[in-house]
Amino acid sequence: MKQHVDEAGAPCTQHVPDQAKLLALAALGSRASSFHHDAASKLQSLVMALDEIGELIGDGDSEVRTATETAQSAVRQLHTLLTNNRALAKPPQRTRTCCSARPSVTR
Repeated sequence: MKQHVDEAGAPCTQHVPDQAKLLALAALGSRASSFHHDAASKLQSLVMALDEIGELIGDGDSEVRTATETAQSAVRQLHTLLTNNRALAKPPQRTRTCCSARPSVTR
């Protein structure tokens, strides 16, 4: 790891990096995409189960229907949170640019 130095070029005494904390953050970051995938899969299973319960209950008014609709609303909100978090955790995507759009250099 590159050493952090102060203005004089000496090792910085104010910002001493903690190797263990940096490695813990790196491990957490490397696991984020797998966590998002696993959470999305479980969330999809929950949505399917709630839909099935809604179909089994029927269209009549009941306390179970109200509870099911409340659970479905909470799952939709959780899905929105997860989707937004996944977008923040994704690395930037590389895109190819057209060579002709670049100005030519002549000598």
